[in-house]
Amino acid sequence: MQIITQLVTPFYLNGVDYDVLDFSVDRQARYQVDGVLTCGKWGEKSTLTDEEHISVAKASVKASKGRIKVYACAGSNDCKKSLLLAERLLECGVDGVSLVLPYYNGGKA
Repeated sequence: MQIITQLVTPFYLNGVDYDVLDFSVDRQARYQVDGVLTCGKWGEKSTLTDEEHISVAKASVKASKGRIKVYACAGSNDCKKSLLLAERLLECGVDGVSLVLPYYNGGKA
């Protein structure tokens, strides 16, 4: 069995608080979880640009220092956007992606 925790993206004033994000990833690694999921279903999808999303994933990979796996959510109601975002997330070093669609609607091609 593996334990993957879903991180809440920390915000401060006008953007992501990367110091708190680093602390959160480090803390999960110190408590020996198997991995973390960034930009999941806590509302980040509606508050982050794609570039910020990528930046959060990159920062999480860096903070993990290879101690734990890092996954990122790329789900959307737009299937094409999900696939493009998933490719970019994998290029920045995440170990895998989650492609869960919003429960309230289906995808579009």
